[in-house]
Amino acid sequence: MGVLTQGLALASWQENGNPICTTPPAQIAPVIASDGAGGALIAWEDQSSSGKNSYVYAQRVDAFGDILWTADGLRICAAAYEQKAPAIISDGAGGAIVCWEDYRRIPSDIYAQRVDPFGNLSWSPIGIAICEAGGYQYGPEVASDGAGGAIITWRDRRSGTDFDIYAQRVDASGNVLWAADGVAICTAAGNQYSPQIDSDGAGGAIVTWEDKRSGSHYDIYVRRVDASGNLLWAADGVAICTAEGGQFAPQIVPHGGGAVITWFDRRKGSEDDIYAQRVDASGNLLWVADGAAICTAAGNQRDPQLASDGLGTCIITWRDRRTGGSYDIYAQRVDALGFVRWAADVGICTTSADQREPYIVPDEAGGAIVTWSAYSNGSDGDIYAQRVSVSGDILWRADGVVICAAAADQRAPQIVSDDEGGAIIAWSDSRSGSDYDIYAQRVRADGTDLAFASVSAIGTHGYVKLSWEMGLEARASSFRIERSESPDGEFCVLELPVASGSGHSFSCTDYSVLPGKTYWYRILLVSSSSEEAYGPIEVYVERVPNAYTLHQNYPNPFNPLCTIRYETPQAGRVSLRVFDATGCLVRTLVDVHREPGSYSELWDGRAEDGRELPSGVYFYRLEAGDFVAMRKMVLLR
Repeated sequence: MGVLTQGLALASWQENGNPICTTPPAQIAPVIASDGAGGALIAWEDQSSSGKNSYVYAQRVDAFGDILWTADGLRICAAAYEQKAPAIISDGAGGAIVCWEDYRRIPSDIYAQRVDPFGNLSWSPIGIAICEAGGYQYGPEVASDGAGGAIITWRDRRSGTDFDIYAQRVDASGNVLWAADGVAICTAAGNQYSPQIDSDGAGGAIVTWEDKRSGSHYDIYVRRVDASGNLLWAADGVAICTAEGGQFAPQIVPHGGGAVITWFDRRKGSEDDIYAQRVDASGNLLWVADGAAICTAAGNQRDPQLASDGLGTCIITWRDRRTGGSYDIYAQRVDALGFVRWAADVGICTTSADQREPYIVPDEAGGAIVTWSAYSNGSDGDIYAQRVSVSGDILWRADGVVICAAAADQRAPQIVSDDEGGAIIAWSDSRSGSDYDIYAQRVRADGTDLAFASVSAIGTHGYVKLSWEMGLEARASSFRIERSESPDGEFCVLELPVASGSGHSFSCTDYSVLPGKTYWYRILLVSSSSEEAYGPIEVYVERVPNAYTLHQNYPNPFNPLCTIRYETPQAGRVSLRVFDATGCLVRTLVDVHREPGSYSELWDGRAEDGRELPSGVYFYRLEAGDFVAMRKMVLLR
């Protein structure tokens, strides 16, 4: 029997995800952005082999699960000093801009790098300094400037006492555009933490943060900076919410030149709730003072995330403990006026496991896709996802589809749209042992997370049989089979009939192979808008047996094509002819000299003159030397 080798030159998404980086010792803190072509750009913090420093790496994976850059990732900065806490944004041209905390100078600075679609560093190999002011600079976040560059914000302790919020713009060529070491978004008294940023749609950005200027608790503030670095709105920011008790973990999405901001809120004193506020392009608050209540159910609601549908409404998701046990995941939709639109909060996942780390992206149809980590035993998490419609209907399996349920712990999921109603999710994964790696998976709009669930190939007795199982619904006519005679050679399309079996199983057989040769196959799932390939699959074909053989045609009955295969152990004249039920010759398929080997011929149900023959019984006869054999077949139109 022939040998099967599964290659990844054209890969498929695999069950439990594709490895993005598995180099020892550990990779953590993945972040993700769209590559604009249905794939994803992923960056992470990668521990060095010595274990003393961490460096920032990145990888691009396409819509089909193919790794496009250097195996196990591209190092973003060649400096010998530690880099941590990466953030990433698409550059709008298939590449990305990555920023990070940089420790080449003590205590820490902010640096950035651009990488093009092909994995080449576009700026200095050691990165571009965004801020090298004295004191600590931590926690960079990044937004697109809409022109191939980025606007980066961070918390900054150059004052030597409290943390403030600063920002800087870098263009597509790596030029820093604003004041040296950044413009001061907020330098009010007390600490400012957790800055979040998004584009204002005009080359600038809107930044929101936690703010303790009150001295007693954290509030939420926001400020806009324009494309030239001019600070807009009130000095040190507009107060989004200053209610008693404290507000935490703000998140932001753009909205008509302004933004919608959500947070979790402790104004009730004993429990946390979810609130949101909208601010317009001029800094005016548009909803009720201190924010619209999104969820005030019993128990704690924390860690909100939100996605905009681009039409004035947002879907907000969060962790929810209304049942008093472990945390669940819920969601609600809020309109442009600040009113919730669903009659009740939607339970995204309400199993007994502890649900953590929800993240959300729009689904291109007014709904959203939510991902999270689920801990059923307290220590080992799995990754799940769910899609909710614009009307609040759950579209996938109740309590979510499994993205990864591999052994050990999966955590810190990050999600980006695949631009086709699905998403790509990346996470940290410890299935290999004690250290974490980075994996990713694509989930389609229908909730399936892989196309080719399994593939096998057999090369024996002068033919190759390919069999595969799909993770989604497909028709036999949706597949195309390609073959090459070298792993790096050109693939040619084979006109092979594909048979469907039980469930989602399919197969096809290639009889046009020679014994003793190796072939490489690709199976392509073809739709009107895309192709997904599995392969190349390497198959060695055994040498032919030492006897003449005429096989039954396939399929039988057939319409309009069938394959007739035969084997000849000796060189010589070979003829293969078709006769009707009365014994009249209707077609000569072969009448040539053949070398020893296995062969196959197609018959299209037509006579010698091209006429379509009627349904009925036909016979085909092989003559080779002294060998004569005949078989019956049925044409059924």
